[in-house]
Amino acid sequence: MWSLIYNTMCFIYPQTQWKSMNYGYATLKDDGVLIQNLKSEDEDERLCLQLYHYMATQQNKQQNLNGLNILEIGSGRGGGLEYISKYLNPLKCVGVDYSENQVAFCKNQYANNQKLEFFQGDSENLDQIQEFTHNNFDIVINVESSHCYGSFDNFVNQVCKLLKPQGIFCFTDFRTLNEAQNLQKYFENHNQLVIINIYTYILYNNKELVEYEDITVNVLQSLKLDEKRRTQLIENNVIFFLRPFFCKFSGLQGTRINQEFATRETIYVAYFLRRKNN
Repeated sequence: MWSLIYNTMCFIYPQTQWKSMNYGYATLKDDGVLIQNLKSEDEDERLCLQLYHYMATQQNKQQNLNGLNILEIGSGRGGGLEYISKYLNPLKCVGVDYSENQVAFCKNQYANNQKLEFFQGDSENLDQIQEFTHNNFDIVINVESSHCYGSFDNFVNQVCKLLKPQGIFCFTDFRTLNEAQNLQKYFENHNQLVIINIYTYILYNNKELVEYEDITVNVLQSLKLDEKRRTQLIENNVIFFLRPFFCKFSGLQGTRINQEFATRETIYVAYFLRRKNN
């Protein structure tokens, strides 16, 4: 179902000003600014890009990703991965998405960026991508995508195969409160995970959970600050009878997902995990 939705959206609305599809991240300052050196051509999607910056730099703790190989699973329209390639100096950025149309969009949109490469593939069966080898990536990123997957466990197992030993898995998405509790239990109980303190965990076999954070308030702040831009994009580019769907998809104020963030029926979590040597 999700593949059909994203394929259709990309086919009908190929606008290049819409390159990032997440709910974004804002600091709690009035302007919400996290990234200090954003170029003018990227300013419109600042808040969406800030979520990528926050995750890729592990809560803004790393200044750059010099010489690292980065994989994004669920790369969408490629805006986040393009940001990483332009601003954080990785060696290579690879994106995988289930939507053929979105992969085609990315290959065309970023054809001149030699650091970027995109593949069509299933997040639960990445072994089927012939170009991929095990123990190959320093960082695997997954942003606001996993709620679409059939088997989260299969997805995580694929991540572990592709990460280098000591590689980092940067994962963020929204879950209902009950689902978020189950997600934490999944990480806690997976392969003899030992909790060191409330925010730091170690996993003995495949992964080491370095840090966890609830960023719901930052996502809500982002949606508030980005409301005008998102509304204008929909009004200017979406045919009238599809606008209600796109309003819901974009998390505009008054939509169910926005209200659930506000009441904390649904929360937005960020996890940083390290694969153990094995």
